[in-house]
Amino acid sequence: MSKMHEDAINRIKDLCKDQGLTPAAFARELGVSRQQVYRWFSLTQKMPDQQIEASAKALGIHPAKLRYEQQGAEINKQRLAKVITEIKVEAAKRRIKLSDAQFGQIVASVYSNGNGQKVTDFLDVLSV
Repeated sequence: MSKMHEDAINRIKDLCKDQGLTPAAFARELGVSRQQVYRWFSLTQKMPDQQIEASAKALGIHPAKLRYEQQGAEINKQRLAKVITEIKVEAAKRRIKLSDAQFGQIVASVYSNGNGQKVTDFLDVLSV
């Protein structure tokens, strides 16, 4: 399970708590069992992407904010611009056409993981 996915689950748990939603009430909102919600919240089972989307709707938050928001972090605009430019340049060099979703995921991953993941790591996979 990726760190980004775990962060989204933790945000869901925090929002449920803030809104006074118990796991049972949240389960009813999503149409799943209480036990399933506990498995997701304990990270013993991965929450499917469509359930993350449904969670965002149930909690009144945009799915992108739920998935990618960094709690307590400021966005470094210069660093973000550098990541975006690097992705565009590398993709053009390799003649890789990225969908908006792919581009967004790469930007979010590279930006949030600092030097842990590089643009070339992602593009190497896509250029195979």
